Amino acid sequence: MNNCDYESEIVISGMAGRFPKSANLDEFWQNLVDGTDMVQEGAQFRYNVEEFDVPTRMAILDNLDKFDAEFFSVHAKQAGALDSRIKLLLETTYEAIVDAGINPVEIQGSRTGVFVGGADSTTQGILSRSTSPDKINKYGALGNVSSMFANRLSYVFNLHGPSYSVDTACSSSSIALHQALQAIRAGSCDAAIVASSTTHNDPMSSQCFHQLKMTSNDGKCKAFDASADGYVRAEAAVALYICKRQVARRVYSTLVHSTTNNDGYKEQGITYPSQHLQEKVMRQLYKDTGISPLEVDYIEAHGTGTKVGDPQELAAITNVFCDGRKGPLHIGSVKSNMGHSEHASGLCGIAKVLLAHSFGQLPANLHYNTPNEEIPSLQDGRINVIDKLQPFNARYVAFNSMGFGGSNVHILMKLDPREDTKIWTPATPVILLGSGRTQQAVESYDVVHHTMEISRQKGIKFTFNLSNKEDSFLEGHTVDGKNLFPATGYVWLVWKCFAQQNRCRFENFPVVLENMRFERMTLLNTSKDTELVVNIFTGSGKFEITESDSIVCSGLVRNLDNTTDDEMIDYQICKEVDMTGPCLNKEDFYKEMHLRGYGHSGLFQGIEQAHTGGIWAKVRWHGEWVSFIDAVLQATLLRNETRDLYVPLRIQKLTINPNEIMEHLAPSDSIMDVKSWQDQGTITCVGMEFRDLSFAKLSKKTLELQKATAEQVFLPYWKTPQVLSETAALEFSVEVALDNLAVGKLIFTEILRAPSNMIGQRVINQAMLKFQIIDFCLVNNSNEAVDEEHIATATSRVVTMDDIDKVEQSLLYIDDSKIIPNVIKTLRHDGFILYKGYSGEALSYAELTVISEKTFQEIDSQSYVKNSELALDTVNRELIPNKTLSLRPLPEKPILEINSVKMSKDAIFVVHPIDGTIDTLRELVSQLEVNVYGIECTKEAPLESLEKLAGYYLNKIREIQPRGPYKLCGYSFGANVAFEMALQLESESETVSLLVMLDGSPRWKHWIDNYSSNTEDKLIWVDLILSSYLSQYLPTVSPQIYQELKGRNTEESKINYAADTLSDANPHVGLEAIRDCVCAVKSRALCGMNYNPVVKVKAKTVLLKALDSNVGDLASSDYNLGEICENAVEVFEIPGNHYCFHERFQELGIAEMLNKIIT
Repeated sequence: MNNCDYESEIVISGMAGRFPKSANLDEFWQNLVDGTDMVQEGAQFRYNVEEFDVPTRMAILDNLDKFDAEFFSVHAKQAGALDSRIKLLLETTYEAIVDAGINPVEIQGSRTGVFVGGADSTTQGILSRSTSPDKINKYGALGNVSSMFANRLSYVFNLHGPSYSVDTACSSSSIALHQALQAIRAGSCDAAIVASSTTHNDPMSSQCFHQLKMTSNDGKCKAFDASADGYVRAEAAVALYICKRQVARRVYSTLVHSTTNNDGYKEQGITYPSQHLQEKVMRQLYKDTGISPLEVDYIEAHGTGTKVGDPQELAAITNVFCDGRKGPLHIGSVKSNMGHSEHASGLCGIAKVLLAHSFGQLPANLHYNTPNEEIPSLQDGRINVIDKLQPFNARYVAFNSMGFGGSNVHILMKLDPREDTKIWTPATPVILLGSGRTQQAVESYDVVHHTMEISRQKGIKFTFNLSNKEDSFLEGHTVDGKNLFPATGYVWLVWKCFAQQNRCRFENFPVVLENMRFERMTLLNTSKDTELVVNIFTGSGKFEITESDSIVCSGLVRNLDNTTDDEMIDYQICKEVDMTGPCLNKEDFYKEMHLRGYGHSGLFQGIEQAHTGGIWAKVRWHGEWVSFIDAVLQATLLRNETRDLYVPLRIQKLTINPNEIMEHLAPSDSIMDVKSWQDQGTITCVGMEFRDLSFAKLSKKTLELQKATAEQVFLPYWKTPQVLSETAALEFSVEVALDNLAVGKLIFTEILRAPSNMIGQRVINQAMLKFQIIDFCLVNNSNEAVDEEHIATATSRVVTMDDIDKVEQSLLYIDDSKIIPNVIKTLRHDGFILYKGYSGEALSYAELTVISEKTFQEIDSQSYVKNSELALDTVNRELIPNKTLSLRPLPEKPILEINSVKMSKDAIFVVHPIDGTIDTLRELVSQLEVNVYGIECTKEAPLESLEKLAGYYLNKIREIQPRGPYKLCGYSFGANVAFEMALQLESESETVSLLVMLDGSPRWKHWIDNYSSNTEDKLIWVDLILSSYLSQYLPTVSPQIYQELKGRNTEESKINYAADTLSDANPHVGLEAIRDCVCAVKSRALCGMNYNPVVKVKAKTVLLKALDSNVGDLASSDYNLGEICENAVEVFEIPGNHYCFHERFQELGIAEMLNKIIT
């Protein structure tokens, strides 16, 4: 073929990639330019390096566990079994298509081919070795086989061209590019995706390569260096979009030609590279194209840094490219920078060179210090290894790849001249015709011209660092030991920027700031800069101050057109503030501030004297506006008699006239009187007035909590239900309600059975960002007194249930589901109920529709709306723990040894919860310092009554411990079984020395009976039990499950539906085995509900009570166990909900508590 046939036909149009320490091409380029070694101690993040003879250094990709399955239409079950390399291919392919300027929808159904380099998935092998045959995910076959690497891309993007994977080891991706080039030229496809990805999850291959002396001991690819001793393994993923030039919207380079061959038989062995065959494949390319090798300006070599590979490759390159060349041939290898990504290495080298061409710089090879003595052309200078960043302006570049099985590839590209974006400039003025009915309309076109000329302002950036001399005074402003940027600092920033916009010095520029809101706090430190950006919108005067693109302060600013007196209240008609009375001097005032959590020092100690009631103060001017205005605010903190932390939340209006202030401050006297006019809600001094100032109360433990409420947070697709913290759960639920309520007045009421559940202050802090008026009420339905400091807000009050009926409520917060029917009628048409407790109870009220529901770590939080047609979002798990477990058939053995402690003669028997297995408690009880035996419910266990079940278990534990004293423990349902076991042992004159009840009580039957009497549906408990049980074993929970169960009229139909649903999601367990499990859990629950002991137990009884459990009327300290225990029940209160015994036991120290109780 002639030269032209190759040069003008096929181009690289799009490119994307993931590289070590680099989430995209931009980060990759920056690492190359900076000379960053992208290899790290990464092997430990893939496998246990101590078990294998492998190097610890490896170049790995970040976030392999992150994948937007929904975006690529991959089912959640399939996504769980999908090889991470396919996930990377999907992501990079999408980005490469977009990078080519193409919407992926445009090429759906097109003759676009897919060619993937390398497909030796190790995932299936790992799963096979680590999973028993009956639990292997059947979707693994679709997610890990080699054919799916390319075919999955064709399927997702609906591409109809040829689609296959090629595997020639380290030359795979180059071979894939060669095949794509040939396919387009042959007319098999019009365009092609060429992609490759490499991850290293299997330590076996790493160990084999290391034993073959292929990998470096110190984890460095020292390509072409005398100390080269092998390569370091790397992970990467790269995708290219190639097409014909005439349809390309972007061109990186022209693909001139490619050739390939194989070494064939070699006496030295299959892995030994062949200089002769490499040289032959290179010469064939230049013979085909008619291009001289001397025209090639740079070669991206294979260059892995092995003792044999580098000399053989460079000998071939020298023979082909150096004869007759004037000056040295420049070469490099990206493997020195990022390691050897094996299958993907060819495309990684192409990405490096194309980026170098785009930026006009060629990055340096790393670890090249001494030329390899076995490569003569390096010694005599015929070949030059790029060892420092240098300009790059090549025309032809070549790429060399070879696989360790003998497959060689050589690729030639022509780099198109770089073109900067051109802005068209007309040769002659362009006449724009404008018309208007009046002269004023025509003249208004000048405004349009001004708008076109003046671009939107990007804001003024301010950088603060406490280590800087000019910022060091801010170190004197601390709250609870943290350096916070002062609220008055935001005032100063806006004031200064606004004066600058008006071309004035701010010290002489009076301003008025209105509706100023402080969205969150900003921390300062000495280790890094804090950047704040101020944007003031010309005309409206609206301003925003942002940090990291998150708004920290907003409001309105304008200049003071009139005199200060016109802007301020006329205080002559007000009662004069008496500047006498009890007061604190400076030392005593700041001692008091210190006790409250404020650590003012330096210039921020501006108060010289202050009234004990916060009525007046004397403030000293120290020459800094930020600290001076802050001192004016400090004077009001004494108004609050409690020693709490408060920070400014909103300033309705602030007037500052610096000229009047400076005139008042005589050179000899820099003291200013500050007065607080409580009736008018103002704080004033000469030339300054704060009006309607609101403060937010802060918990010292959650000083940095506010940030989340001020940011727009993306909640990603979750393939399985996740666990959120209580704080995140609360903010999420309140945000749903606030976003859907009409702006205006917010009427918010808490109706609480347990005052410890109060959230009022946190909701108010969040709501103040949207609502101007907030009416907050509290109904205390408990016998406990409410701590006044919890409701000490400007608009709060304690009311009764009768008062609630008189006002339509915007937002109700309750912790007792039984009052829902009574309070639902008090809601506005768009009102919400925020409920903390068991969702199963709330769901039983048919008049409610759940619109948002999540499973949380500490609270179950739902938002309800009346008369809504919005669908259920997700069904919360209720009677069964929050964690998704692996379903298994009914246990074969009733006793399971969990913990064997040789030094202990004690043993404790732990009874399963309602699900019949000990799985949920295994991690907790395995930490006990005694011998632990778990009791599980087998198929043979009698479930006619709880008494028979307890007798069955006693016969089994006597086989291990024939005589007492016995120690028993039970969780939830298991607590009732353990209680009955203790009664039967004592009736047989055996001793039970300890009975531990983990948040369970036979007296819960009273609550169940009361609840059941409120509904005509006698099977409601079957619905609740089965829906909760299903949610435990389903990866995703359909919102219709509860309603589906409720719609079936018989127990048999409900059980069949539950079994069929579980069978689809748990194919590793047979349908009959699943049906047995469902029937058993239903029977156990009904046994527990019918259990009502009348005989008292004699054993020492200890109750671990979860404070946040929702058990109706059982609010007594011991769950009414005192009625059926001869001795006093010892109660330990756990600050969590019913699930904390297996979800938060580490955090709450439950294992340590149990060890003390048992021993």
